[in-house]
Amino acid sequence: MRSRAFLAIFVATALCAGAAAARSVQMIEKRQAANAGLPLESSRQVKLPDGRVAQLVTCCGLNQDDSALYTVRDKDGYTIVDHKFSSGRYYLSDEGRLISVQKTGPSFTLTFQDTLLKIIKQLNMVNVHSLVIGDKGSVAVLTGPAEGAWLRIYGPEGQVRWELKNAPAGALSMLPKETHVAVTAGGKLTLYPLAGGEPLTLDAGGAVQLIGVDPVQGALFVSVDLPGGGEVWSLDQATFTPRWKHRLADTPAGHCQSMVVELSRYLPSQHLIALLLRCPGERQMFYVARFLSDAGETIGQEKLGRRIETSFHEMGNKIAILSDGFLYTFAVHD
Repeated sequence: MRSRAFLAIFVATALCAGAAAARSVQMIEKRQAANAGLPLESSRQVKLPDGRVAQLVTCCGLNQDDSALYTVRDKDGYTIVDHKFSSGRYYLSDEGRLISVQKTGPSFTLTFQDTLLKIIKQLNMVNVHSLVIGDKGSVAVLTGPAEGAWLRIYGPEGQVRWELKNAPAGALSMLPKETHVAVTAGGKLTLYPLAGGEPLTLDAGGAVQLIGVDPVQGALFVSVDLPGGGEVWSLDQATFTPRWKHRLADTPAGHCQSMVVELSRYLPSQHLIALLLRCPGERQMFYVARFLSDAGETIGQEKLGRRIETSFHEMGNKIAILSDGFLYTFAVHD
């Protein structure tokens, strides 16, 4: 009996120790990034029914250009299209449609092309509040005056597949598999189901930003700038019921007393939230990289510099960000 009790205590202790030593994110390298390239932002390859293979590689160099390389090979491997775009943003759909977004001042040009770069449709847009491309190639655009804006969803060939009049003028996000489009405006987040149904609205009480979505858990992650300090919330996607709330000030970051979310990203492959926090101040302003688990726990944090050149980039199980000319690389440990 005594040996069994000892074994039970040992197992319980081991389990507790394992829980305490759960996953973490740690900086493994900091090096000067001069003359060094950054990780690829995106590399997408699509195999077409006739055997051709289209590939789009979008890059993010140290000069933060928007260059992209597009190639098409036939079924025998011969290159039939090899083109470099020097500016704009590009997306390759599952059907092999190439979508480009060019910004000139306050105007946007949205171009839909086939696999061989023949233009299918081109749209010139003004008074654009926000534009985002979904993971299946649809484009959400919010245009018009602040009062009475139009929200339209265009399919991969430029056709209007959904639209709404009098949408709130704010920032757009498209959820995975393009099931919903979200608009964040001021302190409100509105989620519109594209298959039909009533929208869902959250009044957060402070400026709100959508970080990302975990479709497996049905969770939305948002950051909220409240009068008492910034927070990150996990919400049930179906009801907007909070699952957990993370107060930024609960985890110290040097002398900083009040932190603001400058940018954020949910990394679904790692099941974690990457936050770039800004510590305001005239002389002592700096940035902090903080990583949260999908349960809202801080699993890593590192002080960065006073200037940020890029957002977070994934490299396998590693994450990188460029600050003050240094490339900070983090590893995820399970």
